[in-house]
Amino acid sequence: MTSLKTGRKVVFGLAALLSLVGLALLSIHSRRTPVIPVQIEPVHKRDRLAARVTASGEINPREYVELQSEVPGVIMRLHVHEGEAVKKGDLLLLIDPTQTEAEMQAQLALVDSAVAEAENQKAQISIQEAQRRRDQASLQVSEIEVVRAEENLALMRRNFQRKSGLFEERLLSRELYEEAKNELAASDAALLSARARLEQARAQVALADTLLEQARNSYTAALSRVRQHRATLSRSQDSHSKTIIRSPLTGMITRLNVEVGERAVPGTLNNPAATLMEIADLSVIEAEVEVDETDIINIRMGQSAVVLVDALPDQPLKGWVTEIGNAAIARPGQAQEAKDFKVSIRLDHPPSALRPGLSCTAQIETAVRHNVIAIPLSSMTERELPARQNPASPPSPAIPSVRTPAVPGVFLLEQGKARFVPVKTGIVGETEIEILSGLHEGEPLISGSYQVLRTLKDGDSVRAEKPRGL
Repeated sequence: MTSLKTGRKVVFGLAALLSLVGLALLSIHSRRTPVIPVQIEPVHKRDRLAARVTASGEINPREYVELQSEVPGVIMRLHVHEGEAVKKGDLLLLIDPTQTEAEMQAQLALVDSAVAEAENQKAQISIQEAQRRRDQASLQVSEIEVVRAEENLALMRRNFQRKSGLFEERLLSRELYEEAKNELAASDAALLSARARLEQARAQVALADTLLEQARNSYTAALSRVRQHRATLSRSQDSHSKTIIRSPLTGMITRLNVEVGERAVPGTLNNPAATLMEIADLSVIEAEVEVDETDIINIRMGQSAVVLVDALPDQPLKGWVTEIGNAAIARPGQAQEAKDFKVSIRLDHPPSALRPGLSCTAQIETAVRHNVIAIPLSSMTERELPARQNPASPPSPAIPSVRTPAVPGVFLLEQGKARFVPVKTGIVGETEIEILSGLHEGEPLISGSYQVLRTLKDGDSVRAEKPRGL
């Protein structure tokens, strides 16, 4: 009986000793491989996931004009005030027309003088044409006289030859012979005289041609001066008409910079003070925002957007993209690394409270997915994966493992351990990212915390942490 009791005590003692040893070994193992608390949520599908680009800018009307004067002068009348609605063609203001009217009258006098001169030159052409016709007629008479003189000389020569033969045969008296000889000499002199008059008539016709050509050239020059003075007159009349400034569009006077008595200065690009007023068509309002170069490639015409105006924080406005800048916005003195592109968003139903120049922020919807697996952005991480080894060549402990570039992925909970799973991603929403492959709905996803995910390794022991507030 005593030996039986002694045996039981030995068994109990050994059991207690083994329990203590097991607890000690468990405690040592626990200290070597700590269990990391993590946050778990199941992988789920989203009915709708949208990718958005956020950009800031200001509210501006689609059509507006900064009205500037094209002629200098004192403003005599002002027919509008700031905030007034105007229609296209309405009279806005009147600039003193005294100087432009005087210039216009002076140019009109020059035009009249040039026209009179042109008419005088035209009359000279008529005179020179008549003179040429007279000289041409004289030339024709001279040509006929030469022909007649040549015929008369030939007749006299034949007559002299006949009488000369008779005289030699003593059948004609000397008196008649001498008479025939004198008539021949007179006919020869007459021919020479006719030919001289013919050359003079030809010279006179050539001179008449020259004078006529000069008259025609003078008339052409006079017509050119008429056109020149009329062009100057048109410019003067245009300048005079621009002393009356009318509205180029229907809209509202959103800014008025001048008053009666001030001097209007012709507008230039480098002189903003030349702007008299600004007129805007507030029926079509746009948000002009500046999109970063990394996002501009995702912007497309017609994409929907939501615009938040700083002055109307509780009134989001819907719109769509109507214009995308092809070139970066140029800013003097800005570093070349930072580039933005202008994007215009037309608002669907702009409220009447909107004013040009109000600051705004736009969220442009660049992509939409439906019924997709999406996980929190905070769950995404990157890890380097060991390269695949040749099964025929077992790894040598002396050679370090070869690593590949980091790949995106997530951690799943699997039998109390974290398992890294590479994934392929799609569009990125505000807080979630689309998963194209690598995950399935319902899998336990390690979603946090951020400090844990930064250092978590594949195979680490983890336990699900109770969410705060529960």
